[in-house]
Amino acid sequence: MSVRTVDPKTKIVSESYVGAVLAEYEENGYHDSYGHAIVWDATTASVRTVATWSTAYYSLTAADTDATEETIMNAREYAAKILFQNKIKDHKIVGPGKTVRSLTTRGKAKGAVGIVLRFEDNRYARSYGDYRPQVAVVRVTDPENVHYGRTLYIKPDRLEVTDALTPEVENDYRQQAWLESREETMIDLFHPRWGAVFRSADLGTSAQV
Repeated sequence: MSVRTVDPKTKIVSESYVGAVLAEYEENGYHDSYGHAIVWDATTASVRTVATWSTAYYSLTAADTDATEETIMNAREYAAKILFQNKIKDHKIVGPGKTVRSLTTRGKAKGAVGIVLRFEDNRYARSYGDYRPQVAVVRVTDPENVHYGRTLYIKPDRLEVTDALTPEVENDYRQQAWLESREETMIDLFHPRWGAVFRSADLGTSAQV
């Protein structure tokens, strides 16, 4: 079908996004629910969300999922492009597995180089009035550092990623993005709250779709 809207005066039904409705979803509020359609917009060659119905008011719009194979493939290619861009942006975001250098200027973490193992809650945040909730657990990998082989607890904003964005790494990101775009459903790719194209790795940036 498509996204269908009824003119309240003439009762004429108009259709849009014929063969381009990728998925539908419902948002449930405290009192009312709202329906949305995820569609492929051929004019802008992008995916967008269209409001359809609501229990909050009399609705004259409805939709049915009807995306053609060509439309779905266009949407997946679009998703792959955004997912790849996200991975490039996230490359310099502190996260598990990243090689980092400490930016602290004093204390045992000064200048330390290591690998982020995980994030943990900052047990001392409340005591010191510091509201940053987590610290990075970093294993020191620099053999010349006195703390070599030990783990240090460092605030993420006091670390910088030193991993180089090589052509090989870039190609890996491209392959990962391609696979994600093929394996996920349309909802899992484009849902505005938790779709993959809106998620980023590590500490979480978001794509603008």
